[in-house]
Amino acid sequence: MTVDALDWAKFTDSHDIPEWISKAYADSYQGPHMDEAEADSGSAPESLTAPAVTPALLSAHYRLGSHRPPGESRVAVYPHDDPGGFGPALQVVTDDGAMLMDSVTVLLHRLGVAYAAIMNPVFEVHRDGAGQLLRVEPKTSRGDGIDETWVHVQLSPSVDRNALQEAERLLPGVLADVRRYAAGRPQSDDLTLVCFSRRSG
Repeated sequence: MTVDALDWAKFTDSHDIPEWISKAYADSYQGPHMDEAEADSGSAPESLTAPAVTPALLSAHYRLGSHRPPGESRVAVYPHDDPGGFGPALQVVTDDGAMLMDSVTVLLHRLGVAYAAIMNPVFEVHRDGAGQLLRVEPKTSRGDGIDETWVHVQLSPSVDRNALQEAERLLPGVLADVRRYAAGRPQSDDLTLVCFSRRSG
């Protein structure tokens, strides 16, 4: 069940995607979170099912995660008119760890970025010393790779572009603070403190 890095980008049809990859995304589905306008109107997203895991979505995630130096987080946003057809969306590739998803969702809530769904599969990833992606495998307890969380956030069509760009700017620092906290080092950003209080609240 190993997928070499180059093969990950070659899927051209949904039927080409290995079942374990589609299942990893679908099994991690969460959502939705409405923005204030949707909440006030009493409306809710029509579908409560996980978004389709398409070749375009996976290809974008692969491009984002194709090079990730140790300890860094990669973040990208995609507008509603993205050629891949899955926007608006936000994607993250980062080390798996405690409070990771809390930090992502608290930041989105604070910025007023509504989302229809979140999928955050954890994979065992193999990279070379410079962080270049070599292959991706299902997470196992006996693996010798790196556990990484690949986050896909399907956003509300009404998402504010400026708020989304701010999320893209802030997320790497917030995730770095989460790693520092987990390692017992002082964190530096007040947003991370919000994440921690939400976690314990």
